[in-house]
Amino acid sequence: MGSFFEKFVNQIQIENYIKNIKNRKIVIWGAGEDGKVLHKILLNKKQSVYAFVDKKACKSDFEFNGIKVEAPEFLMKNKGEFYVFVAANFYEEIELFLNNNGYFEIHDYLYILHKPIEIEKNEEYIDKYGNIIKGSKGTKIKFIAYNSVLNIGVDCVLEEKNSIYCVNSNISIGAGSNLGRNTKITSINSSISIGSNCKLGINGSIDCTNNSDIKIGDDCFFGERYIMCLNNGIINIGTECYFEEKCHIDCNDNSNIHIGNQCNFGEKYLACCVNDSILNIGKGSTFGESFFLFSYYGGVVKIGNDCMVSLYVTVGNNDGHPVFDINTGVQFNKNNDIIIGNHVWLGNKCTIISGSDIGDGSIIGANSLVNKKFPNNCTIAGNPANLKRKDIAWDRSETNIDLINKKLYWNKTIK
Repeated sequence: MGSFFEKFVNQIQIENYIKNIKNRKIVIWGAGEDGKVLHKILLNKKQSVYAFVDKKACKSDFEFNGIKVEAPEFLMKNKGEFYVFVAANFYEEIELFLNNNGYFEIHDYLYILHKPIEIEKNEEYIDKYGNIIKGSKGTKIKFIAYNSVLNIGVDCVLEEKNSIYCVNSNISIGAGSNLGRNTKITSINSSISIGSNCKLGINGSIDCTNNSDIKIGDDCFFGERYIMCLNNGIINIGTECYFEEKCHIDCNDNSNIHIGNQCNFGEKYLACCVNDSILNIGKGSTFGESFFLFSYYGGVVKIGNDCMVSLYVTVGNNDGHPVFDINTGVQFNKNNDIIIGNHVWLGNKCTIISGSDIGDGSIIGANSLVNKKFPNNCTIAGNPANLKRKDIAWDRSETNIDLINKKLYWNKTIK
């Protein structure tokens, strides 16, 4: 797996900037890991590197792959001979050094992780990196991008230390949303849409690559240290969803995660969806602390509307690793779908595994292991779980049956 910098460089169509080199010699500013990565990429593009520049360079015998590493002052001599690629995080002192010594951005040098963009006016405009940007005047955002679209709604709060990197992507942030100090959104060939009045926690991170798509509805909240990772996947989150601290959602390889409206996810929520799988969660559901949800290898997990999930619950359609019979070579733990109906209550520390199908209005007892089909409006408990009682109904808080007006899921158990 390549570094973030390598992925970023491979997507910015560096050939468009190689054209500016013409007959000049290539110099890479930065002899660290990113500089070495860029050196490899340029070699693959049949470009030779004449020298490295690094302010940490010694004056004697400091080389990389036989290429001399010079101090920055090297660029002040015969500057017309060089084209500079800067392979480092953005530092204003580097940009000022190049500008003050007659190097013009794009024409004479490319600062790959360039100066973060600041919105200067209200109307849409295109910058020199091919980005189309629209936002309120004076909006400050650490947005480092190429060939992308950024649309920021009015009254957004974008704290100084956030960092958004994207290439060939589309990012939309709704009005009144608040992105925390270290948002760290990365989008490569993907789309991210964040609704209005959303709040993203202080240390969260969204990583969206390779034709992925994230849609977050209005009025959603993500606590500190949330993580969402997509690689060729789709995450669709409805409105008014609440994710507490340490939420982790992982969606890869043609997988889909759909979360309905008004869902509440407890602390340490973790969802994984890989290899052509689908996660679908209905609206009005609530989830307790340390909820772990995953779907692997083409499986489907569906959770209906108005469900209630207690503490330390696991729902997963696969063991996570294939297990084989060594005599036949046949895998015997292939996954099956999991279907959890509407208004189902999952008790503390219960586990729902491949092949489970739970009818509407049912209750799963604490510490139960469910692995088969059960009807509606029943209590289920045990390891493995068995049907304990039929014709039951439950409510979130009301104990007086005469005051319960909405009895949508009050039905006789069907065998």
